[in-house]
Amino acid sequence: MTLHSRTGKARGPVALVAALLFAAGCGVGKPVSSPPQTNTYAYVVDSDVFDAYSVEQFQLSNTGSLTSLAPNVAVDPYVSSLAVDSPGGFAFVGSGCCAFNGTIQQFVIAQDGTLTPNTVPESKVGTSPTGLTYVLNCHCAIGTDNNAGTITSFDVSVSGNLTPVNTVPAGYGPFLVAVHPTGRFAFVATEGSNGMPVTLSEFSIDENGWLTLVNSLVMKAGFPAAMVMSPRGFLYYVPNPDQTPLGPIIVYSVDPAGGDVNVVNSISTGPVAPGWIAFDPTGSYAYLNHSYSVSQFTVDPTTGALTPNGPDLPISAGTGAADPSGQFLLVTIPPSATNLSFGVSTFAIGADGTLTQAGTVQLPNNSYPSAIVFAQRPVLQ
Repeated sequence: MTLHSRTGKARGPVALVAALLFAAGCGVGKPVSSPPQTNTYAYVVDSDVFDAYSVEQFQLSNTGSLTSLAPNVAVDPYVSSLAVDSPGGFAFVGSGCCAFNGTIQQFVIAQDGTLTPNTVPESKVGTSPTGLTYVLNCHCAIGTDNNAGTITSFDVSVSGNLTPVNTVPAGYGPFLVAVHPTGRFAFVATEGSNGMPVTLSEFSIDENGWLTLVNSLVMKAGFPAAMVMSPRGFLYYVPNPDQTPLGPIIVYSVDPAGGDVNVVNSISTGPVAPGWIAFDPTGSYAYLNHSYSVSQFTVDPTTGALTPNGPDLPISAGTGAADPSGQFLLVTIPPSATNLSFGVSTFAIGADGTLTQAGTVQLPNNSYPSAIVFAQRPVLQ
């Protein structure tokens, strides 16, 4: 039997044989059990004018309402990434900036969705752990160090502790990470500057989390405001709104076998570039923020092209994410010239992908909500 080199989980033909035996033998004739019920929880990074950072915790109901799981969790300053291993019940918060030591704080997600520090509460990792992302395929987390110019893979143990697997150079100022739905490829975008080019690099990820550089492209469009992988496997590279002239959104296809990338679309952004893009779990619908509004689109399954799907919603959103069920889109509401309140709004995603306001929760004054991640925990019978 082949074992995972760190977690000890069985891999290879044994699991397949067991599945075939079950299908052919003892499982035949028995009623098929329904999928286990789960609760959905949302976690939002929050900061204030005093650089105090915390993670707000909410339960998301089947009607789209958010219930606060008080109290919020204080975390280290300068949070740069937030990731969740939902199957294992762990959360990771990457913090660090400038000359400060970087940390990844490790939390256990309880059955009620609340976060508590893990037995080993944190890992020291360089100075700025950004873009931290959990990858189910290797049961690992990968993230960049913006100051060191590297990307690192971490094994996630059965108890939720991180152990470095390997570290690879990733260009000047890597800060965005997107992972292919297969979990086999990761893409890293850099800031460039100081005479160094902006790059888009691709890394393969093996089943143990080992990273290997596949290709690196010099980007003429400049560093992105966002980079996201759709559930259908399209990579969207969103230009920074401050660059002149404003470039289009570049859409790449990614070969799931070999990882080859090709430009399949170039989407004009008009006078204002979006700051983020979110997709429903099927990749059929996309949501972008344009200035002080959120736009709705359908997604072409072949080219990744975006077609308007209803009117723009007049809301200034810091970031947005769809929950794992695909029923709701959550957006953070940061302070702005047109909005003096702070909070998280929920929109129901209709059968046709259009959005309907479902509710808003307010956050403390002087707070600035940013990243959103979700976790699902089984309902105890």
